[in-house]
Parts: sequence; structure tokens; C-alpha cells
Amino acid sequence: MSRPATATAPHLPVRGAGLLLGTDSRRHAPVLLRLFHPRPRRVAALGDDWLARLLVFRALALGARVWVRTPDPRPWLEFGAQATGRPDRLLTVAPHHAVAAEGAPARPVLVVDAHALECAEQPLAAWHTQLQLLPAVPSLAGDLIRQADVVISRQLDERAAHVVADALRLRQHETARLQALFSDIVAVFGADLNHRVTIALTPLEQSLVGLPGRVG
Repeated sequence: MSRPATATAPHLPVRGAGLLLGTDSRRHAPVLLRLFHPRPRRVAALGDDWLARLLVFRALALGARVWVRTPDPRPWLEFGAQATGRPDRLLTVAPHHAVAAEGAPARPVLVVDAHALECAEQPLAAWHTQLQLLPAVPSLAGDLIRQADVVISRQLDERAAHVVADALRLRQHETARLQALFSDIVAVFGADLNHRVTIALTPLEQSLVGLPGRVG
């Protein structure tokens, strides 16, 4: 579902309390995601590469070092250098590669599984976050979604929405909303999170990530 292009954001996407996802669509209040924490975290992102690249870009703005585990590194080869001006902030490795890196509050580690169901198990430590991407949501993704600390989803079709609903025990109206999200809105679920978030992009984000396209 699509609507007019997202307006340019008047603010930076990062604040001291965490990563600024956007604005709650009902309460019109900022929604912050504590992406990095002394306790390792897992975040499941359901949708296309646009969502993945936006989250990675904002993680880089937090000072993160990023490893992308993917069978096809081509979409990521220049992204880190374009976003940060440095070639060493985002590296690509094979899906079976286990990333061994020390995380710290000012230099957290983000491991991105570009196709989460194809990646080997990743040991996590303090200030590590694993971003598990699901471009499609098959029924066998239920356990991965259930075990995530945070789930961020773009619009889903009916079958995928029911996989998510079963994993997270969503109510019927929440399941229906997953199928009716506009292209610039994501649904966010977690222990203390249940939001529909409107995402606004900075001019730099628009140039590197692009505007959200039609989904579904």
C-alpha cells in the first residue's frame, strides 16, 4: 500500500536514548529503539532491503561496526563507505561465518543476517545485536520471530501476517493492521513496544537508502 512520498525529516535519526525509528502514528510521539545494550539483543526485520538498509544506516550513525552475513555481498559493498566515508565500518562475510568482535558502548557490534534462515548460529556478547532479515516470512520463521527481542515489520500479505500473529500471539485487529501498513509505516513489537511507526527520512537517507517503495 502506498501514499505520497515521505517528507524530509527535520531531525537527526539518533538520540542519546537510542535509535529514533520515527513517530508513533497514533500518539505522534517519538519512538526510540534501544538497539544496543549490555545484554545481547536480537531484532527481526520483516520486509525488503529498504528496511534493512535504513536500520543499518542508523546503526552506523550510533557508531556501530557492522558485519553483513550474506551469500550476495554486491548490494552492500559500497554502502558502508558511502554512509560513513570509511571502508572498514561495514564488512560482508559468508552466511556460515561466525563474527568474533568485541563490542563496547561507543563501538557496538551489529551482525546482519541478510537471509536469516540461511545463516549459521551467531554467538553474541555484550553490546552485540543480531539483525535478522526476513524478506519473506515462511511458516518455519515462527521460532525466529518468537525468540526476537524486537520485531519490526513492513506490510505483509495475509499468509505472512498470520505467521507473525501466531508467533507473537497478536489479536485479530493487530494481524489485520500488518496487512494494511502504508509504505512509510512499520509495525514494532517487543516486551514494552507495540507501535505503528511513521518513518521520516533525512535528505542523506533519501539519497543512500531511497524512499520507501510499494510493498505487498
